[in-house]
Amino acid sequence: MKSNIGPSFWGQDAPSFATCGAKSGDAFVEVGMRQTPINIDNKLTTKVNTAALTFQYQDAPLVVSNTGHTVELEYPAGSTIRLGQFASSGTVNWSQATDEFQLAQFHFHAPSEHTIDGKRADMEVHLVHKNLLGDIAVVGVLMNISSDTSLLVDSIMNIAPLAPGDKGVEGVSFNARQLIPENRSYYMYSGSLTTPPCTEGVRWFVMRNPITVSPFAVGRCTRSSLCSLVTEVFRTTTGPSYPRTRERWSSTGSSPPPRCAARMRRASSDPRMLG
Repeated sequence: MKSNIGPSFWGQDAPSFATCGAKSGDAFVEVGMRQTPINIDNKLTTKVNTAALTFQYQDAPLVVSNTGHTVELEYPAGSTIRLGQFASSGTVNWSQATDEFQLAQFHFHAPSEHTIDGKRADMEVHLVHKNLLGDIAVVGVLMNISSDTSLLVDSIMNIAPLAPGDKGVEGVSFNARQLIPENRSYYMYSGSLTTPPCTEGVRWFVMRNPITVSPFAVGRCTRSSLCSLVTEVFRTTTGPSYPRTRERWSSTGSSPPPRCAARMRRASSDPRMLG
């Protein structure tokens, strides 16, 4: 289902989209209170010593999809993330069912959906995971233009079809771990899907450190309309109901309890995307 009237009115499109909220006259009526994306204000984050985010990604064939609204790569079963170390193989226990998330797909946004201290990155990749209970966790990695570029992102954008469909390179594989920065400190908060139905309860891990991409990758992503754009920013609001952003550092430290970050919503009219 498509919205022809933009994100300010998503909540009116269907009863199942009510969490997205909608305008009523000149005011915006909030429904969901933990909506993504957000602006991460470093002054308002709480530093905590949580477990490290562990990645256990397997190689996958390089098959790139143009979904009609973004570049997406589906990932075969068997690649997971976990807060802390992975348990030994054997019978699945409750911790594995709730805290281990399997990578399902990843896709790109240009410019970034999240901002840090009010600044957008040139691109952002969302790696979407699910656990055995169906809960969603998304790892967001910001990307900035540099001469030291990601060959993987260049390859993906180079072969991405300009019309909806799939395109692969026979015999070529890759590993999504190449999209994860070496320093794996992260911001963590409870948010939502960024398009209808704007479902909340999504666990977000936004990596503190960006990776670098080429001008070619960003240009092809945007000029060829291969990546969804952030074209509308609204509801810059703070308050106790907004997502609380926590920050995992490699060192200890503490700061006052967080106040909340600004909310934003991108203006893509296609609600099918997760994350």
